[in-house]
Amino acid sequence: KEAGGAAPEVLSVDAVVSPSWQLNFDAIAGRNLIALGNINNNRLLAVLWGEGYVVADSIFPGPGGYVVRTVHDPWARGMNVLVLAGSDSAGVQRAVEVFCEKYLPAQPGDVVLPQPITDIEFTNVETRFYPNVDHWLSSKRQPQHSSMEYFRKRFADAGLMDAEGNVISKQEGNLVTVLGAIGRVAQTYFWNGNPELPPLMKEILDKNRHLLKVVPKRIEMEAASAGSLQWWDIAEELPIWTDQDRLEITNAFLSDSLQGWERRAANKLVKEGYIQVVDENHGTNAALNAFKGWHYFDKYYDLPETKYWMSVVRATFAGQCASHQILEDAAGYLCYCPIHAMKYAFASRDLRYLDLGIAKDHAEYIAQCSVNNLGLSTGFGDASGLVIPGVFEAVAPAAWYYRDPRLSWIVQNLLPQACGLRTFQNAIPFDLTVEPKQPVEWTGMTRFPIYKQTLRAGEASKQFIADPAESVGRQWFNKIVFREGWSPEDQYLLFDGAGKWASDEPEGYPKGPSGHKHDDVNTIINFTDEGRMWLVDHTYGAARGIKDHSGLYITRDGQVSYRVREAKLQDFAQSGDLAVCRSIFEGFSGADWERTICCH
Repeated sequence: KEAGGAAPEVLSVDAVVSPSWQLNFDAIAGRNLIALGNINNNRLLAVLWGEGYVVADSIFPGPGGYVVRTVHDPWARGMNVLVLAGSDSAGVQRAVEVFCEKYLPAQPGDVVLPQPITDIEFTNVETRFYPNVDHWLSSKRQPQHSSMEYFRKRFADAGLMDAEGNVISKQEGNLVTVLGAIGRVAQTYFWNGNPELPPLMKEILDKNRHLLKVVPKRIEMEAASAGSLQWWDIAEELPIWTDQDRLEITNAFLSDSLQGWERRAANKLVKEGYIQVVDENHGTNAALNAFKGWHYFDKYYDLPETKYWMSVVRATFAGQCASHQILEDAAGYLCYCPIHAMKYAFASRDLRYLDLGIAKDHAEYIAQCSVNNLGLSTGFGDASGLVIPGVFEAVAPAAWYYRDPRLSWIVQNLLPQACGLRTFQNAIPFDLTVEPKQPVEWTGMTRFPIYKQTLRAGEASKQFIADPAESVGRQWFNKIVFREGWSPEDQYLLFDGAGKWASDEPEGYPKGPSGHKHDDVNTIINFTDEGRMWLVDHTYGAARGIKDHSGLYITRDGQVSYRVREAKLQDFAQSGDLAVCRSIFEGFSGADWERTICCH
């Protein structure tokens, strides 16, 4: 405020950004914004979090901690944001005080900051789902606010440092080596503002500039340099760089992005006018990498290639909005499309996947079917591991976005602690003001339907299609969960009804999930009781058949033969603590296999 002048205008959050995360650029044109609070109580900060510019929630910077951060031109419209954030009111107050004390001039008037600000004080918050980080320091599970000792070891192993910690010139490597190292240091600087880190980034570049000309060949779904471009966007304004540095680094990112990523159906179909393409985890992974690699250039540069690549990205993630049916049938793999779709939704501000309720249905399915009462993987489909962090990554963002007490309880009380390390690795958000609620309504018997799918994997549309959350019929089911309670001592049983649909399937059979599945229809996949698993699946492609999962052999003329298709649900009822379902699988070596499960 200028001496004797009018106070600056205060805008409500709704005037700046709508509940659907659409920014009102007319209202904020020509302004530099100041945003206070955190992503749980300030929607503008939530938008900046989604785009990778801010982290501030119930976990970071922790009680009394503060974040003073400048965000430079995040929407390529010539406006900046000053972030004064904290996990609680005391932290926000401290952020305001620190900014006023350290960065405001003594005399009133316009404030011109000579360089970007990253001023942070944080405390580690230990919870059940995010244990004390000192117990988990390793090269794979290192939180992002890493120490200089960590970098010395990491870069020595990569050949970028000698035993004394001096940066050296690496004779072998490529642009990913250099950009990845700079990006990893920038990531930690983003988290802790350590002033030792920017000079380290500059030194890595100067000693290894020659590697920026070496472009590695793309390998399948590999992200290559795309994962580091977000951190370059944040570090680019630091005064350590010359304009020539910025030009060479940006061109290196561009040369890698120009290779593209794994070619999927969308790459061809968007050229034919299709705007929605349904794909499984390879497609969403490639699309997310393409988004990371091209979104920066789409915002800041007028390049002809961006239109095509962003069209591929939009079409692929529009495909995830086509149906409530989860696409893949493996306890871990089915998490990937929801994870990718939510990351894209938050980063692009296209929230259809969330606002249509699809993300919520997927998260509830994963929470109930992919993990049992022990918090371990139920292991159906191609899922050999007992602990699948992807479950955490799929459920936690949905719990935050919907402020859902039941999903919050699953994250905070059911999953193994190791999963929670993804909190910092992927900036997963938390609102601990939401009181977790044990999902008692999910006890008993829960039937998960096969949902209507106008578009199946590999199919596309030239207009946007969003099927309602309607079952294809009462007799069809994806999974049925029987749950006595939520204690590890309580019984949990997972029953499979999903087959493998084919284009020549007889009339009446639905289109269920497909990718990475096992042919274990009409079988019990997982059973826990008294703190142990008694029936275990957990294979990757080795034992796929019904006979392998049920132990049941039906032979005709000495042969075991069947066509994998959905089981039909004959009866499904529960009352009080009694539940029963009866299902039938037709055509098992010429016989119809009927199965009845009763639970008390």
